[in-house]
Formats: sequence, C-alpha cells, structure tokens
Amino acid sequence: MGFLEFVVMRLFALGCPPSWVGRLADWPGKVKGWLKPAWSWLWDKRLDPDQILTEVVRQQENPIEALKKALARIGNRRSGYHPQHQQELAEHP
Repeated sequence: MGFLEFVVMRLFALGCPPSWVGRLADWPGKVKGWLKPAWSWLWDKRLDPDQILTEVVRQQENPIEALKKALARIGNRRSGYHPQHQQELAEHP
C-alpha cells in the first residue's frame, strides 16, 4: 500500500466516526420533529370552518392596524388614510 492510500485511509478512519457520533447525537431531535406533527394530525380533532375563519381574521387584524398606524404616522395622504380625515372616511364609505 502506498503512502497516499495510507494517509487517505487514516483520515477516513479518524474523520468518519466523529461525524457519525454527531449525526447520532442529533437524531432524537429530528425524530421528535417528525413525530410531533404526525401525533397532532392523528389525535387533534377537526376544526369547525367558522373557527378557522375567525382565527385567520384575528391574525390579520394586527398587521392591518399596524399598517394603518404607520401610514398615519408618515402622513401618506395618497393612501386615503390620515388621522384628520379618519372621521370623514368612516362616514362616507
């Protein structure tokens, strides 16, 4: 066996086991990541469409309010939303 083959074999023998240990140490976290959605899919009950719609609307309300406040803060009059005209806009849709 030549010197190059000897060095390559030693590097392989000394380098691979630590990487395998690292992979095995990470394995329980990966399995937990796979099992959690599967478990909830099996055991969680199905949501009512009204509940789903209510949750989606609730999630979207906060970003919309934040956007309105940001537009009011910078005074973007072209957007049609300004604190001085807010009452006017509410009266005349």
